[in-house]
Amino acid sequence: MATIQIRNVGPLRDTGTIHLTRIMLLLGPQGVGKSTLMKILCFCRWIEKEVMLSPEKIAYYSRYKRFVKIMQRFHRLDDSFFSSSSEILYEGDCITIQWRGTKGKENAHIQQKAEFDRQRHNPKLSFLPAERNLASVVDNIDRSYRGNPAEDLLFNFILELTEARKPYNSKRPLPLSIDEDMSYFHSSGRDMIKAKEMNKSLSAYYASSGIQSAFPIDVMTSYLLSSIGRVPEMTADEIMRRFFSEGVPSDLREIHEGLSQLKKQYQYSSMQLYIEEPEQNLYPESQKYLLLNLLRAIYEAQERETAPSTLTITTHSPYLLSVINTQIAIGRAHKHLVGLEEGETKTRQLAALRELTSLGHYPQIEDYSAYFIGKDGRLKSLIDQEFPMVSGIELDGVSDWVDEYTNQIYDIIYGEDDEQ
Repeated sequence: MATIQIRNVGPLRDTGTIHLTRIMLLLGPQGVGKSTLMKILCFCRWIEKEVMLSPEKIAYYSRYKRFVKIMQRFHRLDDSFFSSSSEILYEGDCITIQWRGTKGKENAHIQQKAEFDRQRHNPKLSFLPAERNLASVVDNIDRSYRGNPAEDLLFNFILELTEARKPYNSKRPLPLSIDEDMSYFHSSGRDMIKAKEMNKSLSAYYASSGIQSAFPIDVMTSYLLSSIGRVPEMTADEIMRRFFSEGVPSDLREIHEGLSQLKKQYQYSSMQLYIEEPEQNLYPESQKYLLLNLLRAIYEAQERETAPSTLTITTHSPYLLSVINTQIAIGRAHKHLVGLEEGETKTRQLAALRELTSLGHYPQIEDYSAYFIGKDGRLKSLIDQEFPMVSGIELDGVSDWVDEYTNQIYDIIYGEDDEQ
């Protein structure tokens, strides 16, 4: 299992060792470092992907402070986020990364793990920023926005979305998870939303802010899921360079084996999604449908992946926690029923449970992790192992305030009169 630990970066003081799971939630007030943590994690995973495809890149990212410089540029992390006491420790599937901000030693120390050659794979990664609605509210943003996709998170997302929406047109729209009566398609450079009931289409430019925020998530999720098992396009020069990187084949058999190995090495092994606040501008019920669609994609990916697919999100929404807890409860119920003796009752209960789940799988608590980041920059796990569920107490401090405030009002109105 991969892990990461971050010390003294931005508002993060010490995350402790975070074990990466299929689904990970990061919660906490504004400005405590949720996005910072997810950006650093995504960047380390991307570096690992680069090295797994081209091991010689270890030398590139280990020199001239490139590791931290590229991360700062791409994820827009200011110099003030880093100091001499900053530290990033990442242990992935195939490599380890150690970086410290100590002056004169700012180069990352990147090493292959012993099982590198056997474990290396090619995940399809995507980071969906909070600014994703810009894709529909700025005309021709892919031409209007200038930047280097290799060095800018927002521009990279715009280019990815441009590629991801190609399959969808008026005859083959993508159903939107937040409303079964709505679908998305792309036409003449414009994002369009089709309403089934009204039998008409509307430019996403004029759609609600919730739709503008949600449709890129659906499009990118579908794109990443469909990518698993596919071999990315490469130019003839790239194929030749990679094929002959370890020497010239001696015969046709060796050429055939080499090409088969190259295909296996480069085909997408899994999907890794990183999303800032998926609930942005959405009605609670729409949040439920959006998250269920994301979870469904992660579990569907299991059917074809050769490495674990993951979903990491930052959120402020108690509704998302409630949805996840219902799925964990379904998984617990299934595990309980499977352990019972065979019989008519068990068969009936399992059938009823299959009707209840919408994921096609039975999630286990081990699939999930959730952390609350406090204003002290430290993390607290929200997984309650006793019940198993994700605790939402830290997220719902407003309810305590409402109860206390209401009690004070009632005391004023209905309390005993001291003068009587």
